Amino acid sequence: MARNLDLASYATFCGLRQVPEDFDRARVVFLPVPFDATTSYQGGAKAGPTAILAASVELEMYDEELARETTDLGFFTLPPVAIAAGDP
Repeated sequence: MARNLDLASYATFCGLRQVPEDFDRARVVFLPVPFDATTSYQGGAKAGPTAILAASVELEMYDEELARETTDLGFFTLPPVAIAAGDP
């Protein structure tokens, strides 16, 4: 599925480098959806996926309780969904 993606053109979870084959092995797939249309008080939810990916580079990869690298589970980040104005 991820074979035709420009993997260098968007941020990934934890800043991990990924190749198309990683998608097939991933147990966790991140799909950023920058959506803000239903916000009733103050906008900004659409910046959430970008902020989460930016902050994720600060996460510790090693989990002491699991005694393993969490990235061994297999993470893959898809490109952000393009939301057109007015889309629900």
